Amino acid sequence: MDESIPHTRHGACGTTDEQIQFFRKEAYLVIDDVFPPADVARLREACESPEVTTEWKKRDHENKTVHLLEITVKHTIFVELAKSPRILNRITPLIGSDVQLQHSKLATKPPTKGKGPFAWHQDFAYFPHTNIDLVAVMVLLDDATPENGCMQIVRGSHKLGLLNHMQGGLFTGTCQESPYWEDEIRLAQVIPKVGGLVSTTAWHFIVRPSISLVDHVAALFFSIVPTMPTNWRTVSGQTLAY
Repeated sequence: MDESIPHTRHGACGTTDEQIQFFRKEAYLVIDDVFPPADVARLREACESPEVTTEWKKRDHENKTVHLLEITVKHTIFVELAKSPRILNRITPLIGSDVQLQHSKLATKPPTKGKGPFAWHQDFAYFPHTNIDLVAVMVLLDDATPENGCMQIVRGSHKLGLLNHMQGGLFTGTCQESPYWEDEIRLAQVIPKVGGLVSTTAWHFIVRPSISLVDHVAALFFSIVPTMPTNWRTVSGQTLAY
């Protein structure tokens, strides 16, 4: 299994040809140092606002990973984040310039050892579209590490198409085709730093523990079980092109 993934440090720059090629091959992309510490501090402060914490505390946040949806309507800073050139300049080379935010959320893992895993899945199974030009973008408010339950992804899994997430005729939210992630050679740990960006495809398999990631919504993800009592938070959104 890969212990890390390729990182780049580009501040407010766009996406390079090398990054685009990596994304299209592997289904994800990690870019560190996208947002400066001052911006991260503002985002963290917003996460502690009553508009956010009132809902978050209702979700058994001390024992499980919580996905607080529509975070952009709970605080204006998250709308600013969604429109940030630091994000848009990096995803438009991947899906084009006519971009729409499909949904947003704050994802948090509990600061408890052994708590908060999230099962293997493809994002695309949760919101199917006829258009597959979708990416998930995560901005990390804390470092993601294997110890605090970082994400894993099956590399190139966006090329598999939509896999089975059904059991007994019902949608489970969990992929049922385990051979894809039982081959550890295909797995990559996603360990972006605070203030970084992760992007993934809609078709990937992935586990999400941090911010600053772009992924394909068809990629296959999994969020591993923390081995240390440290939490992580990420603001994320799904974007699509028309």
